[in-house]
Amino acid sequence: MKQPERSTQFVVCPDCHKSNPAGKEYCQYCWSPKIKSANLITAEEAKETVKQWEINDKRRKKKKRLAVILSLLAVVIVFTIFIFFTRTDILFKPDTSLNSNSPTGNWAMFRQNQQRTGSLSTNEKAPSGTVLWTFTAQAAIHSSPAIVDGTVYFGSQDYKLYAIDATTGAEKWEFKTGSWVESSPTVVNGIVYFGSNDGTMYALKADSGTEIWSFKTKYAIKSSAAISGGVIYFGADDGYFYALNVENGRQLWRYKTKSLVQGSPVVANGIVYIVAGRSLYSLDAYTGRFRMHFETYYPSDCSPVITDKIVYFGNSDGILYAVDGNARSWPWEFDIRKWWINFWLMGILPAPPPQSGALWGLDLGNSMYSSPAIHNHVLYTGVDNNLIAIDTQSQKILWTFKTGGYVTSSPAVVADTVLFGSGDGNIYAVNTSGQEVWRVKTGNRVSSSPALGNGFLYIGSEDGLLYAVK
Repeated sequence: MKQPERSTQFVVCPDCHKSNPAGKEYCQYCWSPKIKSANLITAEEAKETVKQWEINDKRRKKKKRLAVILSLLAVVIVFTIFIFFTRTDILFKPDTSLNSNSPTGNWAMFRQNQQRTGSLSTNEKAPSGTVLWTFTAQAAIHSSPAIVDGTVYFGSQDYKLYAIDATTGAEKWEFKTGSWVESSPTVVNGIVYFGSNDGTMYALKADSGTEIWSFKTKYAIKSSAAISGGVIYFGADDGYFYALNVENGRQLWRYKTKSLVQGSPVVANGIVYIVAGRSLYSLDAYTGRFRMHFETYYPSDCSPVITDKIVYFGNSDGILYAVDGNARSWPWEFDIRKWWINFWLMGILPAPPPQSGALWGLDLGNSMYSSPAIHNHVLYTGVDNNLIAIDTQSQKILWTFKTGGYVTSSPAVVADTVLFGSGDGNIYAVNTSGQEVWRVKTGNRVSSSPALGNGFLYIGSEDGLLYAVK
């Protein structure tokens, strides 16, 4: 058979897949030397080979584009889910039924209810200032009392928790721990829960003081417990915030903060709020899932209060903060914010936006260690030597009542009367216009916070006495 002339023979470059006349040392398109090893084919075959390669190349490019599009779509979906998870309640909505307040006529926990408002309805009767009885403990009383079914529960620096008859002041029982009891007790369903500086959270039978269970941490527990939905919440000086099963004390979850957790938690609408050092945290009350971190410049030892989904708390620099309780922090917000502030100070970037949840702040004085009380949109708190009333809607100071010592006692409000203790050793009653109604002198500073029930006021003093004022 006659061979075709060389002028009609071609080779297809293995690299660029283009047709070249036979006899080339290098591809005339990509200069590949591999063309020397390519098979000789006719012009028609070369044309068909190149056409087929172009078709295959188009298919590969389409597949690559589709893979890129699907990859980008997957990234968008994952990022969207991440944003929904971290910034919204669409996927995991808090259980709004998780709330718990003291039964009518009782003051079963620190600040009366899980929102820590420290107030009773206006139809309750305010005490008139007459001391009905005193009970002597063996050391100073910093713990704030709880009142349930005619019994007053409180702790003392003599290492004990006491149960006292609310009418007579007679002791019913006492329970000794391994250190000071500065945590305020919480009484729910016949069980009293409290922490001790020996690092233990105790659960006792309220009628007898018999221990049911105890939970040990590494350091002191000064935080007062909140209980809701079968869970007990509290913080410890080891920097952790704990959630335990109320029936057996088994740990459900814990959350690591950046500081000691000495404030008492707030539970509202399925969210738990806690102040630790310079930070306010909000977590899902059921799972412990992080929601928000709000940071101040100075530490805080007071407990937050929430009303109308706004969280209020003060710090040791005398600033009162209002924070949106439903806000969520952005991922890596504080890591980004730190660098943003540095570039802003260098004039490279504009001022950073406010923190997530920030509503307003109000400078009230030099220091604030008192937990606020709220009644009818008016917030009452101790600042330096004063009790200050603030309109939460206008952020205006309504009045200031001056005492002779630091006000670290957290006020309570009943029947248009505000009650609190002072470092000058007095228990004060002030009306909601800021005028003194009466005072009771004790033998030392009053850092304990008042508890109210059935027209009586119960409060401890660092003179070692628990006072019942009618």
